[in-house]
Amino acid sequence: MNRRTWLQLSSLGTVASFTGCGSKVPEIDQKTYAAEISAVIKQHAEVCSAAYRSAWQKADILRAKADVFLAKPSSATHATLKDAWLAAHNAYMETEGLRGLGTPANGVHSNIASWPVVPAALDTVPGNLKTGIVHDVQGVPSIDAESIRQAHQPRENKVVQGFHAIEFLIYGVDQYDDAPGTRVYADYTAVVGFQRRRKLLSLLTQLVPIDLAAMNRAWHPSEQGNYRAQFMAKDSKSALTTIFTGLVTVCNNGLSGALLRPLASGDKKDEICQFSDTSLDAIRHAIIGLQKTLTGIAPGRVVEADEVPLLGLIAKADASIAKEIESGFEQMIARLQPLSQPFDQLIKPGHSGRKALEEVVAGLSDQAKLLVKVGKAVGAKLGSSA
Repeated sequence: MNRRTWLQLSSLGTVASFTGCGSKVPEIDQKTYAAEISAVIKQHAEVCSAAYRSAWQKADILRAKADVFLAKPSSATHATLKDAWLAAHNAYMETEGLRGLGTPANGVHSNIASWPVVPAALDTVPGNLKTGIVHDVQGVPSIDAESIRQAHQPRENKVVQGFHAIEFLIYGVDQYDDAPGTRVYADYTAVVGFQRRRKLLSLLTQLVPIDLAAMNRAWHPSEQGNYRAQFMAKDSKSALTTIFTGLVTVCNNGLSGALLRPLASGDKKDEICQFSDTSLDAIRHAIIGLQKTLTGIAPGRVVEADEVPLLGLIAKADASIAKEIESGFEQMIARLQPLSQPFDQLIKPGHSGRKALEEVVAGLSDQAKLLVKVGKAVGAKLGSSA
């Protein structure tokens, strides 16, 4: 990767000006706004519960569609499986901002959504037809949950489970700038290694909903002694710290990294969704998820008239910053909306869509700074970058 390019891109967030750069926002009086803060904390718990329930349900639909595909492989069932993967992954991306300080999501996130995947660690790649777990009968004699969990070492660049490992098994290696991977359903009926490939796809599509079911239980209101109960028992400053660290971290690192990495290298292998070419969908849904966290919206829940959303509490501290945060996310989505070409092409130097992606990186940096500033004002314990 070109270091100079990386540094230039990394500085994007510092060149754009924003209102929050000025003087410190005075802290609100915790006693005066105790009721509002309590309402925000309760609403956040409801958002987490609904969002993780939706992500778990979509992941379980993915598992079911994989079962259908493996029972009757065809072009039609393969296409349906792809659609189910995209829906499940997008639903999970909307939970990105909920992984605040100390939440159980951080413990399972690496199992669910680690990337990038090195395809050769899993299966056949162009030029090497017998590589990866699918063909390593001696090293991985049994494709089961225990062996996969042990082999999965994201810090050592060995990602063999989660959404993106499944993505590779469904789509195959992307060898084109104008289309996703071109894996065919025959890979699961006749191609060398198809029996173990079938076992691996089946297992991986089972593991993701298992991990997300644990998150559903962690935030479910009827589970006794779960993380939700612990969260609700926290003092207000600690609870707000959890909420704001999730939002700031995804702006500073999660989403920014998903954009900066491929922008710096220009390599499709650095995309978050490198096989399906759906990186734009993933980024859009993560930003939408941040919006929903701020406004109390989540799949399947109705926002009551007397609820206090996080954005409403932010407005108590500084109404202009609240408006800027709200419009900032809207502007980022608007910048991404016209982009229809594959991400492979957008990241190329000189492509007209590249500027929009760079502006989103700058916007995310601005949002992180604003959230840190106003988060401190409402009582969260945040460093300069959270």
